[in-house]
Amino acid sequence: MGNSRSTFAKNERDRNKKARKAAKIEKRLTKPDEDEVETETVQPVSGETQEVIIEKLRILHEDFENEKIDDESFEEAKAELLAKLAVV
Repeated sequence: MGNSRSTFAKNERDRNKKARKAAKIEKRLTKPDEDEVETETVQPVSGETQEVIIEKLRILHEDFENEKIDDESFEEAKAELLAKLAVV
C-alpha cells in the first residue's frame, strides 16, 4: 500500500517538472531576440568620457590605499564617480 503513495508523489513531481520545463520553453520562444531589440547609445551623464572617469577612480583608489584620503571622503568621491558612469 505504501508503494502506491510514493508512486503518486513521484508522478506528481514529474508532472510539475514537465510543466515548469514547458513554461520555460514557452518563455524563451516568446522572448524577443537580442538582434531584434534596438539598443540606444548611452551617453555619459557628465561631459567626461568613460575612460576619464575610470582613470579618476583608479587614482582615487590609489590615494585611499596610500592613506592620502580618509574612508568617508573615499566613499563619497567613489559614489559620485560611479554615478557618472553610463551603464552599458
